[in-house]
This record gives sequence, structure tokens and C-alpha cells, in this order.
Amino acid sequence: MARRVTTGITSNAIAEHPLPLNTRLPVLGAGCLLLAARNGLLRHLRQHKDVYYGGMQRNKSSNSSRSSSTRRLRFLLVLLVLLGGLAGLLNAEALQRWRYRGTPVADLVAQARTHPEDLLLLEITGERLLASDRALEARDLLLPAAESHPDRARLALLAGRAAWKSGEEARGGEFLRQAMERVPADPNARFWMAEFLRSRGYSHEAQDLFQEVTRLDPQYALAWCRWGEIEREDEHYEVALEKLERAEKLQPTADTAYHRAAVLQSLGRLAEAEAAARAAYARKRNVETATLLGQIVQLTPGPDRAREAQAYLQEAVRLDPAAVETLKLLALNQRSLGEHAAAVKTLRRMLRLAPASTDGYLLLGQSYQALGRPLLAGKCLAIYHGLEPLEVKVTRAEYQANIGKGSPPSQRALARAYLEAGRQDMARTVLTRLLRKQPEDVSAQDLLRQAQGPPTLKIAPLPPDPEGDRP
Repeated sequence: MARRVTTGITSNAIAEHPLPLNTRLPVLGAGCLLLAARNGLLRHLRQHKDVYYGGMQRNKSSNSSRSSSTRRLRFLLVLLVLLGGLAGLLNAEALQRWRYRGTPVADLVAQARTHPEDLLLLEITGERLLASDRALEARDLLLPAAESHPDRARLALLAGRAAWKSGEEARGGEFLRQAMERVPADPNARFWMAEFLRSRGYSHEAQDLFQEVTRLDPQYALAWCRWGEIEREDEHYEVALEKLERAEKLQPTADTAYHRAAVLQSLGRLAEAEAAARAAYARKRNVETATLLGQIVQLTPGPDRAREAQAYLQEAVRLDPAAVETLKLLALNQRSLGEHAAAVKTLRRMLRLAPASTDGYLLLGQSYQALGRPLLAGKCLAIYHGLEPLEVKVTRAEYQANIGKGSPPSQRALARAYLEAGRQDMARTVLTRLLRKQPEDVSAQDLLRQAQGPPTLKIAPLPPDPEGDRP
């Protein structure tokens, strides 16, 4: 009984991982040529079967005819073999890539560790690990190979992403730069370099790269989306909307719909904003999409709309119980419906998570007043009045930093405002980001030394309220 030969590719793998177009076309072309050669050979045999099968009974052909037919047969056989070999050579890597894409990640990792010399296997494994948020494993697999093969741009790109995502920012950035330099016309290399720069605070340098990506590949939807996000951050809402709508047409995603909804809300186009927010929520239900949808629905007057908004905000809080801004929106919603007892519970929960939320004490004091509890209201308002002057200074500095588009002077002024407010933690965040851009900034270095240690802001504890703290 003949042994059954298997390829290692299951029917499920074939169904779930079809050959990409750039692989299917050469394979199809080679297959057509092979089929044509095979049909020609069969037609030739049928037409000259008397030559090959006639024997003694049908020996009517001359020796010259037999010789000519034999030569044609040999030519067709050689052509068939050559075409088969050519198809295999042209598509060996593409077929191997297809096979690896159908293999479970755990099996890929085991094979990659056993065969580190198989660079294609390493690349596919690293790509799959990064898609699964397993950057540390990807880094350990990819970095040694990328250092040993500096001419392999795709390997350098994946190694750079893995190093960056696993915390080695400097090393990751160097690999990403090398990949971009080796393949300057590759939009993917430029896209990931832009993502890296944006994560380090270089938004406008990243924007230039995203723009280049869309020039190299106008169908690169995620680059259009990122470009739109940066325009939104700069409050260029019309430009942002144009880029985000381009991304939405190319590849509708939850992120694109979410940012479109936020931009449309800023432009006052609430009906369109709500439609986009519902699309984002339908595509991905998370704390961000649920919060934005609740916030936009809340803007339409009427108790029914307020209750609908409350349902979305409550879902967002269930998804992330520590979402401070969502808790604040939920408390505002509850207050708008006259549900002050529920608002008290929400606000006390929020202030335990973020004790420096100045306006939280104001809202809590007002809800206590509405409930006829003046003693608790007075204590909460006293905390608010103690924090308000610092809040005003910080808000003014944040506004200046915003209109200054993150310029070093505006960032240093913001850090000083945080230090004066006793928020060393927030000052450290600003200064660390600034020093990534300007490591030689002596003033920022001096401010960072002052920002060490825990926050010195002193806030009176919340007044006791067993009923308000009850779940």
C-alpha cells in the first residue's frame, strides 16, 4: 500500500490563510502554462498514436515522421519540466510564507527557537508575536538575527518594533531607522518609524512621515487615520476630518470611527458625531467608545436621552472601574437627572481614585446641598476653595503649552506650574518627554531634579459618609 504524503497544511489552514494576491498570480500563471503544456502533449499523443502504439499491425508511418514526432514529444516533456521547476523557484518563499501563516503561534515559536537560521520563519514568528502583544518574546527571537543580518530590512523593522514595544526605546529606534534607510520606498518602514516618533512626543515629525506614507501608498488606511489624529490634537478639525474620512473609506475601523466622532463633536455636527460614535461602539465595545457615545448622546436635551447616555457611561465604568473622566461624566449625568444620591456615590469613588480632582469637590458639595446635608457640603466646598487657586495656575499653563504646540519654553512653564501645585509626578512626566527631545536642556534637567519624590500637595481627606461610600 502506497504511503500517504502530507504537506503539513490542513484544509482549515488553507481556508483561513488563502494565498495572497502577489503569490496567487504567479502560481496561477505557472499553472496555466503547465496545463497548456500538458494539453498539448495529450493532443500530440492522440494525433500520433499510430506512431507510438501501432506496432507491427499499424506500421504506416515513415521513419522520418516517427523521428519528427519523437523530437516534438521530447521538446514538450522538457518544456513541462522547465516550467514546473521555474514555478517552484519563483514561489518557494511565498508558499513557505503561506504555510507558516497557517501554523499556530506556539508551534512557530518552537520551530524558530530550533531553527534560528531560518530567517523567514523568524520574521513570520516575530510578526505573529507582535500582533499578539508578546513583544518581549519577539525581541528575544529577532534581535540576535537582526544584528547578524544587517542587510535584511524586514527583519530589522520587526526587531525594532519588538525592542521599542518591550521597553528598549533607543535600540528599537535605531533598528527602525536602519530599516527605513535600507528600503526608503517601503511605506511600512516609514509608518512604524512615524509611530515610534509619535510615541516619544515628536508628533509633527511623525506627521511628516505619515504624509510620506500616504504618498507612497495612497491605500494605507492606518497612515491616513494617524495623520488625522495629529491634526485633531492640533485642533485643525476640518483637515483632521478630511484625513479620517479617507481612512474610513479605505478600511472602516473602530479607531477611525472614534476619532471621526470626536472631530465631528468638536465641529458641532452632533447628528453625524453620534452616527460615527455608534459605529465605533458597534465595532469595538470598550471604555473609550462607550464613554464617547454616552458623552455625545448626553448633549441632546431630554430625560430619555440622558438615561440612554447613562447606560453607556455605566457600561464604560464596568469595563474600567478606574476611568476617572468617565466617572465624572457619569456623575454629571446623574446630577442632570436629579439623582444626587447616586452622584454622591460616583463622585466619592472618583475622588478616592484621583484626590486632586478639584472640580470633583465642587460637584460633590453641590450634590450634598441638594440632598439637604449642609455640613458635608461645607467640608467639600472648603477643600475645593483650597485647591482652586492652584488649579487656575495649572490650567493656564496647560493652555499655554497647548497653543505653544509643545514648545520647550511652554513645557518648562507647565512643569513649573505642576511643581508649584505640589504635583511632582505630573512635572516628571512633562520633563521626561521634553528631555527625550532635548537631552541637553539644562533648565529641564534642573527642574527634573526638583521633581523627584512623591507629590507634596496636601489635600484634606474626604469627610466620612458611610451612606455615600456604600456600593
